[in-house]
This record gives sequence, structure tokens and C-alpha cells, in this order.
Amino acid sequence: MWLLREPGSGTRATVLELLDDLNIVPPRLTLGSNGAIRESVKVGLGITLISRDAVGRELDNGDLEEWAIAGGPRPKSWHVIARMDEDLPPTARLFLDHLTAVEGGPNRFHPGDQSGDHGSR
Repeated sequence: MWLLREPGSGTRATVLELLDDLNIVPPRLTLGSNGAIRESVKVGLGITLISRDAVGRELDNGDLEEWAIAGGPRPKSWHVIARMDEDLPPTARLFLDHLTAVEGGPNRFHPGDQSGDHGSR
């Protein structure tokens, strides 16, 4: 049984895309939270694709195991967004500066810059 998040979940969309790419249609059960999915996997109800952050403790404790799959989920683009008419608070500015300093990180964008594809603010 493949365990899925609820409709509207980004994780669900990623899983459905992966299953479609792999051309498989396993039996499915929809659950409403990462916790419900995690516990369902622990009792043997099925398998899932889930954020490592949601199951880190269980992986570290050996309660769950992680499997690598060929053709795993595609990388997703993430976007940092903020209001255009306000300066960022100092902590948000530090975080954004950290993100944009990382090689391959989002493009720098400063308020009022109307040129090109900004990637972030």
C-alpha cells in the first residue's frame, strides 16, 4: 500500500508525479499528516515518500529504513518571497543574504529592481 498525504499537499503531488513517471499504480491510502503516515509505516501498513525531516528521529533510531530509488523525485524550485513595499526585518535579511551567498543559490533581487527573472527578493 502506498501512503499519501491529503489532496493539495505538495508531497502528494510529488508522489503522484513520481508514480506516473514510473508508470505504476499501487493501491493507495490517503492520510492527513506526516505523523499519521509515519506511524502507519511503523506498523507495517505501507510505504511512502516523505521528507527526511519528518522521519529523522525514526531513521536514527532504526525504527524506519530509507530506500534509494532510481528516478527519484525531481528537484523542486523554491522561491523566497516578501512584500515589495516593506524592507525585510534584519533577521530575514541575514537569512536571505545567506541563501544568496551559497553557490547556486537564488539570484539577488533588490526592491525596485524590475529587470529579468529575479528568483527571489
